[in-house]
Formats: sequence, structure tokens, C-alpha cells
Amino acid sequence: ISRRLEESAVSVTRHLAGVETLNWQVRKLESENSMLEEVLKEFEDNLRNAQQREREYQGKIEEYSKAAVEVAMIREDNDYLKQMVDALVKENEKMSVKLENCEAL
Repeated sequence: ISRRLEESAVSVTRHLAGVETLNWQVRKLESENSMLEEVLKEFEDNLRNAQQREREYQGKIEEYSKAAVEVAMIREDNDYLKQMVDALVKENEKMSVKLENCEAL
């Protein structure tokens, strides 16, 4: 009986050592999990910030695109107005010549 008790005690001791090892591994995994959760939270924060910046940049891109269209339209208007001014200058020169001819008569 004492030998069986001794074997049982050794078995229980080994079992307890195994349980203690498992408990240590669980604590280690919980610690690693906690660190991973912190890293994940930081990653999610960074992702949200990046998405916000992307939305802001997209808004600015749209603004700049609209401004570029407006600039192109203004340039077209300026080209048209320059042509009109050139035509008026030529017409004015013709009228000046006619006026000089009339005065000469």
C-alpha cells in the first residue's frame, strides 16, 4: 500500500508540475495576447487616421480639379478677349487711316 501511495504521490506531483507548466504557458500567452491587442489597437488608430487623411486629400484633389477647370476656362476667355482686342486694334487702325484720308481731303 505504501508503495502504491508513493507512486500515486509521485504521479500527483508530476501531474501538478504539468499543471503548473500549463498555467505558466497560459499566463505567457495571455501576456502576449495583451501585447498583440495593444499593437492591434495602435494599428486600427493608425488606419483610421490614414483613412481620414485620405478623405481630406480626396477633397483637396476635387477642389484642385475644379480650380484647374476654372483656370482652363479663364484662359480660354482670355484668349478670346485677346483676339477681340486685336481685332478692335486693327479696326481702329483702319478707322484712323480713313479719318486721316478724310482730313486730307
